[in-house]
Amino acid sequence: MTALRDNAEVRRNVIALIVGAAITCACTSVGRCADGGMRAEMVERHGVTWRFDRASRVGTFVNGDPWVLGPVTIMEVDPAWDGEVNGSQVDPPVATAQGFRTDAKFFPPYKKELRTAFPLKLLGNCSVVSTIGMKPTRVGGSYEALETAAVLTVVDNVPPADAFRPPYIKGPKPIFTTGQICWDRLPTLKAPAGFEAPKTNPMERLWLDHSGLRGNSNGAIHPRKNLDPYYFFIDLSKLAVVLLVDYPERKPHLFSYMQYGIDSYYISIRNGDAWRAYGGFGNGRKWPILFTGLLLDNADMVRPPATCKTDFARTDTVDKFGEDGHTYYGRSTDEYPKGKPLWGQDGPPGRWFGNHDLRDPKGKIEPEQLPQGGGYRFICSRGWAGAALAARLMGAMDLWNHPAYFDYVDRWIKEQDAARNPEHNDYQHAHYCWGGEVVKKMWETYRPKADDIGTGSRARRKQTQQ
Repeated sequence: MTALRDNAEVRRNVIALIVGAAITCACTSVGRCADGGMRAEMVERHGVTWRFDRASRVGTFVNGDPWVLGPVTIMEVDPAWDGEVNGSQVDPPVATAQGFRTDAKFFPPYKKELRTAFPLKLLGNCSVVSTIGMKPTRVGGSYEALETAAVLTVVDNVPPADAFRPPYIKGPKPIFTTGQICWDRLPTLKAPAGFEAPKTNPMERLWLDHSGLRGNSNGAIHPRKNLDPYYFFIDLSKLAVVLLVDYPERKPHLFSYMQYGIDSYYISIRNGDAWRAYGGFGNGRKWPILFTGLLLDNADMVRPPATCKTDFARTDTVDKFGEDGHTYYGRSTDEYPKGKPLWGQDGPPGRWFGNHDLRDPKGKIEPEQLPQGGGYRFICSRGWAGAALAARLMGAMDLWNHPAYFDYVDRWIKEQDAARNPEHNDYQHAHYCWGGEVVKKMWETYRPKADDIGTGSRARRKQTQQ
């Protein structure tokens, strides 16, 4: 190791750890290793600081999240637990309880034994998730109760420079790298006229999404500074198509999107019916998982769970993901000879907001024609076009394996565009129909030729798999 300078001087030397051009986290430098690696007494990420008992080897993953080489003792986390909020958990399990904050409405119940106390020595191969809580909590919608969350990974070996962070939840900690990305599977489409790429990374922060509870209790755990607690799936829909166009910030945005795909896959195999069709709470996760699996050529990720057990339906098994559980084929019509694609979950009639979310159990009436029917259809459907188009363009409809979803999205766009509200300006129309102007532009440009492009994409994928 290099010689250390006076600590007072050293602590003034705050160095930004940089991935590309994006400042991702900060640490107090106290020296460098012979191989150029950094040692630090603390690291900070999005307002959360972890302090160690000694200078330790640190670094960042490609999405900007920090790691520290174990064994290491974390002396304290700032802001500290105050008896109500700012809790931490090591390897939080997918569960129906949590240790981040005391009870709040719809928030998963607090269990003291799940909260991590400091100082704590960690050997390695684990994730420390720390939060900043809200006071007071939000009322209505998702009833969110966290301000932000960040994760520090304790590694037992220095990870490759191009490594993604391992999943933050309890369970396996696989390391994937950008060197594994099959770049030929990622289209680079010409940007439509007026295309505007995001200037900032909407997924830079940790998307905490591991609750084992469905509905509001699923959304309440979403930190409001990290992701929209409810409409986050609309942001995912936009990025689904934006990432198919080349632009200066594409790679860091891509890496963050794939990081969420990695986390989501490992959550999906443990979280039961938490992401089933249930208003808007079950939307958004399926495409990031499939997309990430496609690019990493990972056979498990491209085959996430298709169904799950539930106690909230006419049967004890339902579709795992909200988009699938909400779409199905109704009766045959002249326009739809194989069945009209409809929206509505197969839940127990009358148990939740009347018929806002449900299909007719007898299959005779379209959900939107039921009394009070289909209210949640307008919330969910506008956030689906981006993922549906991206899956078509990447030849992944076979992997998605739910044709009713794609046919329903086509029907939704066709009917909503034709029935434009005369009081809506262009921006509002794009938002309520496609989920945003960028999705509208990509849809109008590429939907007519998406299946042809997708056929080529799928053929190339099949060739590389042989």
